[in-house]
Amino acid sequence: MKSIDAAAYRAGEELRGEGAEIVHDYTRKKGVVHKEIILPDNAPPEFNDRETLWNAVEARERRIDARLAREIEVALQKEFDLEEQKNLLREYIRENFVDKGMIADFVIHDKQDGNPHSHIMLTTRHVTPDGFKGKNRDWDKDFELIKWRENWANVNNRKFEQKGLAERIDHRTLKAQGIDREPTIHMGAQAWAMEKKGIRTERGDMNREIKRRNDERAANLDSPAESAASGVRNQTSEFAISRAAKRAEKEQKIAEIVTRINNVRNAPKNSHDNAEPADLITARRSLREIEEHLKAEKAAQIVEKLYAKREARREETEKFAQHMTELKENYIATYNYIDSMFLAACLLKWLIFRNLPIFYSSLSCEKLSMSA
Repeated sequence: MKSIDAAAYRAGEELRGEGAEIVHDYTRKKGVVHKEIILPDNAPPEFNDRETLWNAVEARERRIDARLAREIEVALQKEFDLEEQKNLLREYIRENFVDKGMIADFVIHDKQDGNPHSHIMLTTRHVTPDGFKGKNRDWDKDFELIKWRENWANVNNRKFEQKGLAERIDHRTLKAQGIDREPTIHMGAQAWAMEKKGIRTERGDMNREIKRRNDERAANLDSPAESAASGVRNQTSEFAISRAAKRAEKEQKIAEIVTRINNVRNAPKNSHDNAEPADLITARRSLREIEEHLKAEKAAQIVEKLYAKREARREETEKFAQHMTELKENYIATYNYIDSMFLAACLLKWLIFRNLPIFYSSLSCEKLSMSA
């Protein structure tokens, strides 16, 4: 999806892409209650226009597979009104993104269904008064994601405290909080739409099974940590950040091992001792093991993506098959109706032509009797 199309969809606007002259019209989208762009001090003022901003982002890239934007989606607290949510988002976005040089385009969606949330689209390049320059790869680090999550929890908890509310949110995983509860999996838009129509999906069945196991666990085990966390809400599922947390931990271990290797190499040693120190051999072995784990994790991610794509295709196939079955049933019903009407017409025609000679003969007899 192009960034101009993504921005138009989230903001519920009609935006025109330059060059291709494609109009992205999402003005019928409902639930958009606020939209706003926040610029760094050195950004061109014309970037305050959404169409100009994202067309400039796309024009700066040369590769067809370039990353055009980064999106952060956050859940908003129902205890805060719209103005409080907007001010909270502005504070969070300025401190974590805009002050570092990113342009933030955020919208608030609220369909009054109990799920207010915000989409924050961020640029990936340094911005100057002349436009976009090089990309900042530090913004892609996993520890940045963990820090952004922690800061979102902190800014909300400060607001809870200011309002005198006991509610708190926690960015950590359930396991890190000491809560013995299994996290549910992400449903996805297609599976969620099918579930709302009453069509059972594999992901929906998995979540129902997870909920059943959690209910059994809660009935059999009264955890002190769970009791203490009764007023704490976990903002995202454990699956959403466990991979990032593990990768950040491995990156830290790699950095420590590299430091150890460099320290051993730079340490003074006896010129007659040409053998490698034991610490260096151990550190290298640990580094190789971690690299193998990272490769295996990358392979697992690829397999998981392929599995998710296969599941999406399977759901689409099931939906298409159901649609074709409905069309077939409608066709058969229509065909049967036409066939019955045709038979009725044939029967009526047969009756008319069968009785027509009798009608004419009776009419002739009547004429003869009248003439006589």
